[in-house]
This record gives sequence, C-alpha cells and structure tokens, in this order.
Amino acid sequence: MSILRHWCLGLLLGLASGGFPLVVAQIRGPQVDPFDHEISYLLWIGSALLAASGLAYVLPERGLLSGLTVLSGFVAAMVLEIAIDSYTGRVSHNLWPLTLALSVLIGAPPAFVGAYFGSRLRTD
Repeated sequence: MSILRHWCLGLLLGLASGGFPLVVAQIRGPQVDPFDHEISYLLWIGSALLAASGLAYVLPERGLLSGLTVLSGFVAAMVLEIAIDSYTGRVSHNLWPLTLALSVLIGAPPAFVGAYFGSRLRTD
C-alpha cells in the first residue's frame, strides 16, 4: 500500500472515529454538546484506538504514520464540526482553539498507543 493510500485510509478512519459522537450530538438537538457527555469520550478513545491499531496491523512498518493519520482525521472531524456549527448558526465557537487543543489531547494518546500495539501484534 502506498503512503498516499495509507494516509487517505487513516484520515477516513480518523474522521469516522472523531465524527461519530459529533454526528450523534447534531442529531440530538441544538443544545447538545458532545464534550459534556462521558460516552463521547469513551467512543472517541475506543474508536481512535481501534482505528489506529487496525491500520498499523495491516502495515506494521508504518506504525507512527498510522497514529498520525488517524489523529489528523480526528482533528479534521472537529474542524468540520466547527465549520458546520458556524455555518448553520447552531453555536458560535469563540473558543475554537481550545476545541482543537482538546481534540488533540483526546485523540493523540489512543491513536499512538493503538498504532504501537497494532504494529507489535503482527508477527510475520
């Protein structure tokens, strides 16, 4: 698998793992913030861990890249949420740098730990 395909797949997996709780919050109503519910954190951490470990299992020699691509997709999901919320007028994100910093703090540990374990599971 080429690096571009690896990057695209990791980005899509990160978007899915970061975006699922955000989509659920959008569906539940305008006053629902995913950062206020514990289940969102469990979904974010678990899905980022699984996405990065699965990607690193497929290509164990690119473990660090797997974690980085999943993290970038995770942060991209937060950027999309900020853009959609600002466009629709659902909420104003005056603290968007804090949202992005929190998304990195939430997404980085499970992405890199998952990539580490996924690359170590494969014994060819």
